[in-house]
Amino acid sequence: MSQDEVNAMLKGLGPNADSESDAVAAPAASRDDTGAETKNLDMVLDIRLTATARLGRVDMQIADILSLGPGSIIEVGHLVDEPVELLVNDKLIARGDVVVVDEKFGLRITEIISPRERIESLR
Repeated sequence: MSQDEVNAMLKGLGPNADSESDAVAAPAASRDDTGAETKNLDMVLDIRLTATARLGRVDMQIADILSLGPGSIIEVGHLVDEPVELLVNDKLIARGDVVVVDEKFGLRITEIISPRERIESLR
């Protein structure tokens, strides 16, 4: 949508707007938006986000953290058969099992968090 089209739409929203002309103009704007919406969707789909597989979590005192060194072991309280959490930008979106792919760790998704649960986690 061009700036002229945006200005025309905003002008039509003013107090002197003719409701009949708005009804006629709206469908034309919708048809023109299809290309712009596709372009906007393409831009959104190209955004990079950070995905993290979280094996577990533990609270530690500062003194314990400062005493960590090579060979230190931290128990994260995660059982071997428990699913690992997949977070995107620190928000839980899925759970899965750890797998090995070409000598590297991977995550096989077993559960997708429902949209309702994801929205509630934002609160």
